[in-house]
Amino acid sequence: MENQSEQVAFAPHNVKGQTLTREEALKSYLEKDVPDGKSTFCRFFRRGCCLFTAKECKHAHGTSDLQFKKIDLEEYERNCKTAVAENAEAENEKGKSKKDEDNEDEVFIDKDSEKQPSIMLELNYKDLYEYQFILKERGDIEKIHSLSDINLDGPLRRTLRELFCRDLQEEFVELLFKEYNTNALKKSFIEKCFLSIAWFPRWKFLLNKTYGYEVKSGQRGLLFVKQPQGEAFDEYMENLLVRIIKENNLIEQLPISPSTITKLYYQFLGPREPLLPPHHVFLRRKDLKSIDDYLEYVQNTDRFRSKLANACGKDIDEIKELTIFDHSSQELQALMKQVKAILVKMIEKSHIGMIMYSRYETQVMEECKDKLQKFNSNLPQIKKLMARSALDENILLVNLGSETYLFSLDKFRKANLKEIGDKYNAKLFSGCTLSPSDHFASPDTFQIDEEKLKIPVTNRFTEEALEKALNIEKLVLVETVENLDLAKAHFANVDAIGVDIEGSLRKNGRLELVQCGSRDKIFVFDIYKMKKQAEGGDSVQREAYKKVADFLKSLMEDSKICKVFHDGRKDSLALHLFLDACVSNVFDLSAVYMLIEFLERYKSQIERFKEKSGGKKEEEEKKDVLKELLKAKNSNNNSGDILTFTDDINLPGLNEVLEKYEASHGINTLKYAMKSRFGGLPLDHFLQRPIDKEYLIYAAKDVEDLVEVRENMKIKLKELLSFFVKNIEDVKVDLLCKKVSKTYALHGCHHQN
Repeated sequence: MENQSEQVAFAPHNVKGQTLTREEALKSYLEKDVPDGKSTFCRFFRRGCCLFTAKECKHAHGTSDLQFKKIDLEEYERNCKTAVAENAEAENEKGKSKKDEDNEDEVFIDKDSEKQPSIMLELNYKDLYEYQFILKERGDIEKIHSLSDINLDGPLRRTLRELFCRDLQEEFVELLFKEYNTNALKKSFIEKCFLSIAWFPRWKFLLNKTYGYEVKSGQRGLLFVKQPQGEAFDEYMENLLVRIIKENNLIEQLPISPSTITKLYYQFLGPREPLLPPHHVFLRRKDLKSIDDYLEYVQNTDRFRSKLANACGKDIDEIKELTIFDHSSQELQALMKQVKAILVKMIEKSHIGMIMYSRYETQVMEECKDKLQKFNSNLPQIKKLMARSALDENILLVNLGSETYLFSLDKFRKANLKEIGDKYNAKLFSGCTLSPSDHFASPDTFQIDEEKLKIPVTNRFTEEALEKALNIEKLVLVETVENLDLAKAHFANVDAIGVDIEGSLRKNGRLELVQCGSRDKIFVFDIYKMKKQAEGGDSVQREAYKKVADFLKSLMEDSKICKVFHDGRKDSLALHLFLDACVSNVFDLSAVYMLIEFLERYKSQIERFKEKSGGKKEEEEKKDVLKELLKAKNSNNNSGDILTFTDDINLPGLNEVLEKYEASHGINTLKYAMKSRFGGLPLDHFLQRPIDKEYLIYAAKDVEDLVEVRENMKIKLKELLSFFVKNIEDVKVDLLCKKVSKTYALHGCHHQN
C-alpha cells in the first residue's frame, strides 16, 4: 500500500447500514470470494487506481494475471453465417457499452455495483505512477511525475491513462493472436473476446501506425491484422514492390509511374494477398504523405535495389544507377496540361465564355480516358484539380441551381457582338422540335366533391388586407373569348411580361391558371375552367379554349417579348406538356439571382485579399486571388459545391427576390398562408369555380412586379460585371441574362418524358 499522504480521501465504506473503517473495508474485500474474478480485467486497475496488488485483487491486473476463458473460434465462425449478420451482431454488442468506463470524466468510479463494486475508499493512482518508468524508458514521456501530482492533476492522469490502456489492449490482442495461432482475427470476434473480460476494444489504440490495420475479406468480413514489426514490415513491403515489378515485367519500363504501382498494388496483389495492407498503412508508419514519398524513400535504400536486382536477374551496379520510380507530379502535370487545353478550346468555341461544367467534365473524361485510368482511385481529387484549372485560367465556377457553369471573364470581355449578336440571339431563342398534340387527348376526369368544399378555410384575409395586397382593378380574369381579345390588344404593345403558372406541373398533371403581368395589367387565364367546358360542351366552347391555348402558345414562343419567370423550370415543363409551347426569350429571376450571388462572393473575396496584392496591377491581383479561392473539400462529385465560400448560397424564394430587389408593390403577403393551404386543403378547393378570391389574388400577385425586378437585377448585374470587366455594354448584360435563363427554360425540352 502507498503512504496515506499520497492518497485522495473518500468517505468511509457503508455496508448494510454499518460504517466500516478503512482497515475493515480492506479486510472485507480481501476475505470476499469472487468466482472467476481473474477472468475479467480489474476496472480500477484499468483506471490506474486499484488499491490492491495483482495478487490481492480479485480481478486481473493485466494479461499476465488474466485467466482467459478461450472462446471456440470455429463455432463462432459457423454461427456467423454472413458478414452482414456478423457485423450487425458486433454493432449490437458494442452498443451495450454506451459509456467509456476508463474515462473518469464520463463514468464515476463507484457507479457500477454489478461487475465490480467500489469499496468507496481513497483514489490513489499508484498503477499510473509505476507505469511511468516503463514509458520513460521507452521514450514516450520525458519525466517522471510524483504520485501526488498524478492524483491531483486530471489532464496528466488522462494522458498517462491513454498510454496505459493502449498497451493493455495491445497485450490482450497479442494474447488472442497467440491463443488462436494467427495474425488476423475478425473484428467482431475480438470485440466478443473483450466483452468476455468485461472490457471493450478501443480501436483508436489498436489501429495505430505500428501495431495493426483492418482489411475487408470477402469470405470472412472485416479483419484486424497484426502488422509485422520493425524491419520485418519494411522488408515485407519491399518484397511486395519487387513482386509487382518482376511479375509484371516493369523492369523494362523504367521509370515506373506511381499510379502504375498503385493500380497494380490493388488489382494485381489484392487477389493474391488477402491480408494486403491499404497503402495508407505503410505511409502512416513512415510518416509520409504520398505514394511518391514512399517510393522515393524505398528506391534510395540499398536493400531494395539489391532485392530487385536479384529478383529480375540484373547486375546490382546497373540497378544502382537507374531511376526506378517516376514522380506522379510529372504525370499529373501532363494530365492537367491536357485538361487545360480542353478547357481553353471549349471556352474559345463558346460565344460569350460560358459553358456547362458537366460538358467540360464529360469532354475531359473522354479525351483523357487513358491518363485518367492511372488515377482511378483518386478521381474526386482529379475533379477538384479540374476546377482549380478553371480558376487558374481566370474562369469562375457558378452554380445556377439548375447546372454548374464555367464563366470566362476574359472571353466575355473579348466577345465581339457584331460577329455573334444575331447568331447567338437566334440560338438562344430557338425552341425544341415538338410534335403537335391533341389538346383534348387527355381529358381531366377529376370531379369536385361538394362535401369536401364544406371544409372550412381558416385564417381568411380581411377585405382590407386583400385590397392592400393587390389593386383588384389591375386583374383581368380570362375565361371568355371577349377577355381574350382584351389580352391580345394589351400584349400587342409590350416587350416584357411576367409569367407564372398554377397547377400540377408534371406529366399526367393539370394546368389550372396562367398568369401574365405587364405594366398596369395582370391577366389570369383560367385554362382549367375553359378546358373542362370544352371537353363537355359544344363546338363554340371547344373553339374558345383552342383560341386561348393557341394565343398563349404564340405569346410564349414570341421572341420579341421577354417572358420573366421566377424559377420557371416546372413552368417550362407545363407549357411543353399542356400547350405544346417552347418558351422563347426568357429572363429567369432565380437563375440571374444565383449568378449575381456568386459574382458578389467572388468580388468580396477579391476585396478581402486586396491588402495582400503587394502593389500588383488590379487584373493580376484578381487572377491571383481567384487561384486561392478553391478550397479542397472531402470527396464530393458535385461540382457546384467545391467552393467553400459559396456553400450557403441557395435558390431564393420569390418573396426573397422581391424584397432584395425592391419590388414597388412589396412581397406577396398571401404566399405563406396559401402554401399552407396547398398542403392542408383538398384539391377540390382550388378547382372549384368561381375561383376562390384569395387564391386568385395570390396567383396574380406573383407576377405583378416581375418585369420591374428584372430591370433592377440587370442594373445590379452590370455593376458587378463592371468590377471584373471594364466598359461592359448593356447588350452583353442582356445576352448573359438570356444565357443563364435559358438553362431554366430548357427544362421542359429535356424532361417531357
